[in-house]
Amino acid sequence: MKIIRQFLLSLFLIIICSTTLKAQQFGVRGGLNFSKVTGGDLPNKDNNNGWYIGATYEIPFIIKDLLYLVPELQYSQQGFGDVTLDYINVPILAKIYIVKIISLELGPQFGFNIGDSGPDLGYNYSSFDPALAVGLGINLPFRLSITGRYIGSFSEVVEGSDSKNMVFQAGLAFRFK
Repeated sequence: MKIIRQFLLSLFLIIICSTTLKAQQFGVRGGLNFSKVTGGDLPNKDNNNGWYIGATYEIPFIIKDLLYLVPELQYSQQGFGDVTLDYINVPILAKIYIVKIISLELGPQFGFNIGDSGPDLGYNYSSFDPALAVGLGINLPFRLSITGRYIGSFSEVVEGSDSKNMVFQAGLAFRFK
């Protein structure tokens, strides 16, 4: 687990350093997570609200000002019931601007569980959480955006339970220049 954290921290620092020359494509985002698990046989699937914060980088793809590849790196607090799970998530999204003020995003997200808190229920939490992310952005003046995203997991959150993470994110994003 320590090696994964060091790798992700190094990747984050590389992204930040590489964006200093092209700051207009670099941004930050953060907000609230509304998460729970779906399916499976876990006894408590109630919502567990948390937060997320991260960095984004928009890379023009094929048609400038319309389609972008957007890799991100973010810390995300998710969970279910009284269990809080901490993730480093790496979404790699395709982002299309429908009109200047509305953008849609879609792509895979790779989650790495870096910790958990709550009552000791004897669960073995999965360390890797591949998911699909689908989002919408409303782009405001001053390089601000209101964002919403749904993230649905492909693998079980607790080994042997067949229960999967489901997260709704609501927040703000800011693009530099």
